Amino acid sequence: MKRELNKSKRVNWLRQYLIALFKGKRGRYTVSIVSVFVISLFVLWMISGCDIRFGEGVLYVNILEPVVTLGTFFIAAWLGARNIKEEWENQLPKKLTVHFKHKDSYVFTCHKAYLFGESDIRQMGQQIGFQMNENHSLSFYPYIKLEPTTIEKNEKEYFRHYEVTFFLSSWEKKGYKVCWDNDLHTPGNREWIFDVQDKIISEEQANAVYEERERTEKKLGKSL
Repeated sequence: MKRELNKSKRVNWLRQYLIALFKGKRGRYTVSIVSVFVISLFVLWMISGCDIRFGEGVLYVNILEPVVTLGTFFIAAWLGARNIKEEWENQLPKKLTVHFKHKDSYVFTCHKAYLFGESDIRQMGQQIGFQMNENHSLSFYPYIKLEPTTIEKNEKEYFRHYEVTFFLSSWEKKGYKVCWDNDLHTPGNREWIFDVQDKIISEEQANAVYEERERTEKKLGKSL
């Protein structure tokens, strides 16, 4: 049975805020804030419509008070939205893509393995390298390259995506092993060994080669 690749894509900042603010129970808080804002606008409109053309309080009532009120509201709403977004992000599943590089060539890549927490990135990355090297230790330089964290979405869920590169101090084997299709609900994953590369091979590229090989093998099997 053919297994479809669970593709993912980055989620832009606007969509992150919309999902964080309106999804689930957090939507009630957002609706309350919006309701207060609408009521404030209505009150401001009523004040502006009043015929107050005398007295020292005219400037304060017509301009300063509404500006201060709405400014305070906007700041509070923005801080609240930011806190909600951060809370939503912290609750998302975490995935880790790990690259291992020797000099200018990539040796291993494991795409989007499930990650328990940010503090486990180095340890889990080294463990993935150990497994991809057939349970043999690797020699690392004492530094890594960590890319900015992104929010992404596949067909099943939103998740936080971490990406890290380890640099090997020594390596003698040839080839570039890529693992992908890491799904908690589906046993195993897919992997392929490519020729030496100086650029990262994506999940989509690896999967296309993998499925093309499967189709070729099926055709050969039918012809025999």
